[in-house]
Amino acid sequence: MLLPNAVYTELSINSSSTTTKTSDLNSLIAHSQEHCTPVYALSPAQLKQQGTVLEETQVKQEEFRAIFCDLADKIIALSLSYAVTP
Repeated sequence: MLLPNAVYTELSINSSSTTTKTSDLNSLIAHSQEHCTPVYALSPAQLKQQGTVLEETQVKQEEFRAIFCDLADKIIALSLSYAVTP
């Protein structure tokens, strides 16, 4: 780790330097790459799903959105904690 341990502790980043964990993206990653769209932003039309399958996928998408937002917030906080101002 490059910053003092206290900085990581404040952001709930454990000693293994793991900033976040995600579960398996399954087929979402293939659709994401095909449409050049983040997995959490894929539309029902892009997913080509409907009914219960679509609903389950949308729940997963929201979980990923929350994970990615949390990760972005952690990265921003880490960079701001040691940003150099002119």
